[in-house]
Amino acid sequence: MSAPAPQPPPASVPANAPGAAARVRARLLLAAGVLAAGMLAADAGRAADEFGLDVAIEAADRLDPAGGLSAGRPIAVDVTIRDPATGRPMQGLRPVVWLRRLDERSVTCSQAAQQYWATGEHLPRGSIATRHGLWLVTLDAEGRIAVHDPALNLATANMLAVRRLPEPPAAVALAQDRLELWASLPSSGALAVMPLPDGEPRLLAQTLSAPGDIVIAGGHAWVAENGTGAVAMFSPDGALLRRHAAGPGPLALSLHGQRLLARAADGSGAVLDTATGRALAAYPPGALSPGARLVDGGVADMADDPPRWRVRYDGRPDAAAEVATRGMPDGMQLSADGLHALVWDNDGQASSIDIIDVATATLLHRFESSDAVAAVVFSGHAAFVAFARDPRMAVVDLAPLASGGAPAVRDVDLPDDPGRSGR
Repeated sequence: MSAPAPQPPPASVPANAPGAAARVRARLLLAAGVLAAGMLAADAGRAADEFGLDVAIEAADRLDPAGGLSAGRPIAVDVTIRDPATGRPMQGLRPVVWLRRLDERSVTCSQAAQQYWATGEHLPRGSIATRHGLWLVTLDAEGRIAVHDPALNLATANMLAVRRLPEPPAAVALAQDRLELWASLPSSGALAVMPLPDGEPRLLAQTLSAPGDIVIAGGHAWVAENGTGAVAMFSPDGALLRRHAAGPGPLALSLHGQRLLARAADGSGAVLDTATGRALAAYPPGALSPGARLVDGGVADMADDPPRWRVRYDGRPDAAAEVATRGMPDGMQLSADGLHALVWDNDGQASSIDIIDVATATLLHRFESSDAVAAVVFSGHAAFVAFARDPRMAVVDLAPLASGGAPAVRDVDLPDDPGRSGR
């Protein structure tokens, strides 16, 4: 059982204490909050269901179920554990009692107890095991989802749960505000929703036509129906709210702010408002190439013959503003604020890298490299460019662009052994 309280040192009841195998009495002093008598019965029921034990938890001091307990009042809690087959006290148990601070994001008392059982030595204290931490979720080829907690000191046993989906999913997406993992199941035409970290997946909307990409945005789940070429909009509880026709499938979904792009197989596309579900723009067939990305007020992509970067705006979907590139672009990455695009083309073992103003479709700067670009990420006002062969990274500072200057580009060596330092 858990109660809202300060964090005193954890107290355990020795195994050889009189009656320890059958009963634990803990005196708790509530510093804040109210403890309702119903919590005791609920925890006892969970223990009986999960572990097959006859567990009775009750307050030695009578509680008013309606009023609970006020802060500052000491109470005594009796826990009785019996063998359900014989009705006798269980032997060989080592009961442990602790207090921890609770808030609305804390894990349940049962989950906290399971974490203590898994470690064998680390008692939950304070905000340990709350939902603030980082979980690692993996998906294998057979549709098994594994959830790990890297913060737990469990060596190789920090796996919180493994759940199997009915089939390998086409796509997965995280609903961060609800801590749920959504997965599309193309063969069964369903969605699977798994509460993290250890909930059982439940099936929703089992009449979809080859569901594919999923995006969680605007308080809704957006699912590409590749069989019908439509985008389905779902409420958080799985109710189908509406469908938007986008074009022949398969559809590729991408997000920028509150705008969702559904690109169809024929190069057409639909832009939707994720908050209201309203259609904002429609792009004709052939307008968008694979890899098209949303930008403020439009869609950017790359094209060949001649090689170029281009942007189309929602108000004029038939017209494109273009920037010529040295060769056919191999990739594009947008800055976090959406103002700039970094476009690169690899020509064998060399590359050309362009920095483009998205709003005006203007080439701001171009620099060359003797190595091919492997990946680009933005952080703040800087872009970080990793290369295919050399153990180095180019850092492109875009801050000078605000005052009309050229971006500052410098190389940073990446150490390939402990004795090599960066500059």
